[in-house]
Amino acid sequence: MPPRQPATHLASSIVSTALFWPVGIAAILKSVAARRALAAQDLPAATAAGKSARTLAIVGTCIGSVLLLVSVVMTIAVTTASLHAAESEDAVSDASIDVEDLDVGDCLALPASGIASTVELLDCAGPHTAEVFHTFEMAGAAAFPGAEAVKQAASEACTGEAFAQYIGAETDASGYSINYFGPTSASWSMQNRGITCFLVSAEEGGELTGSARG
Repeated sequence: MPPRQPATHLASSIVSTALFWPVGIAAILKSVAARRALAAQDLPAATAAGKSARTLAIVGTCIGSVLLLVSVVMTIAVTTASLHAAESEDAVSDASIDVEDLDVGDCLALPASGIASTVELLDCAGPHTAEVFHTFEMAGAAAFPGAEAVKQAASEACTGEAFAQYIGAETDASGYSINYFGPTSASWSMQNRGITCFLVSAEEGGELTGSARG
């Protein structure tokens, strides 16, 4: 009975090349050498080359599989991080509102400058810097009445009965200061003529926790 011919492991070498070509090519070269040795009836050389091809194919397949797994994990991680970032941006966007759209009872974070077209809405149960207690529309002609007229209208409406009714008769008003968002010449021309009265902590830069509504 003729001796069994050694395997050249060409197929596994090709698979190894697909996964990690630097080692896979070396495995293919050994497989080719094994085939040539077989053709020359040099069984010892064919056996040695075949074993080398098999070893290289296994090494290449293992390295390639690990790299593929790492690549998949990194892709999932990057995709997940991107989705979370997008969700965070959406959450911030959803929490922002135009000052003209604020309603009574809304709590918010005032911008550092105190002037803004949009503000961040916050849960009144948590820390916040302002709470809306009254809104109204200024009446007037087509022309902007001026900043002093806006200030006068806000002073009359924001410091009167509306404030007292909101916080309740038994609430000590000394813990609060009153401010407002009002129209500008630009917003007035776009028919945005609302004034939003809000209360803040009497302590400069202080935060409020919980609603002031009485």
